[in-house]
Amino acid sequence: MTWEIALVFILLVLTLACFVWEKFPPDLTALTLFLFLIGTQLIPTDKAFSVFANPAPLTVGAMFVLSAALVKCGVVDRLSALIEKSSRLPYPIVILIIVVMVATISAFINNTPVVVVFLPVILNLARKMNRAPSKLLIPLSYAAVLGGTCTLVGTSTNLVVNGIITDKGQVGFSMFELGWLGLPVTILGGIYLAIFGNRLLPVREMLTAILSDEERREYITEAFVQPDSPVLNKTLIEAGLTRQRGVRVIEIVRDGIALYFDMKSVRLKAGDRLILACRPTGIANTRRLQGINLVSEL
Repeated sequence: MTWEIALVFILLVLTLACFVWEKFPPDLTALTLFLFLIGTQLIPTDKAFSVFANPAPLTVGAMFVLSAALVKCGVVDRLSALIEKSSRLPYPIVILIIVVMVATISAFINNTPVVVVFLPVILNLARKMNRAPSKLLIPLSYAAVLGGTCTLVGTSTNLVVNGIITDKGQVGFSMFELGWLGLPVTILGGIYLAIFGNRLLPVREMLTAILSDEERREYITEAFVQPDSPVLNKTLIEAGLTRQRGVRVIEIVRDGIALYFDMKSVRLKAGDRLILACRPTGIANTRRLQGINLVSEL
């Protein structure tokens, strides 16, 4: 093993650790790694910047712009409104409508905004049909994936592979060339979901349907760190506050200043005021913590 290989391996481990630690933004971590590799000449400068001459990354970026434009102008919203009107139709017909609409849209724009826009529509449709959301959300996901296989711009993977092919001197794919394979697979996938989806897909209730109104309700309350508290000089994680069920720490106030930025690294001090969002069970769990008193207990 050469020193270059060892250094790259160490850098990859450190980068993954930064991603998991979340101390720095992921884009900053990736950019720092990129610049370090160029600075140490582990990647030659000409090869490092040649990626920006490849049309694939530029096309992927352009697809995000196109996706946002279609969402902003209301095209996707109008199509989603048509799905909402199908709540009285049989389940297989509803699935076919979802697959046709979602697959058609995702064939030309990025999958993520398609799913994000249709998600509340499908949840509302499941409520109207009195069905478990999983019976409709899973077909939504598959429809977006299948639609992306029908065109060159359907997914970023197609664009990257096409860029590699053209770089090797081969003839790239045309816009609809992948449709010879993707379209039949999408049709068969839609028919399969319509026929067997109701039988095979799991019935998973949403948490909001399982919990009562009282259990879902959150209350904003305050708690103070006492001078003799065992959580002094500990972070929220070390103090166990992040493990309390039904409790969210919104911010920490110290000497009248809100320390809401990077609260995970703040070490608690006597007199710190914690702004909490608690469910009824969370209030009970907070009362069990030693050295942290709710306002009602002072």
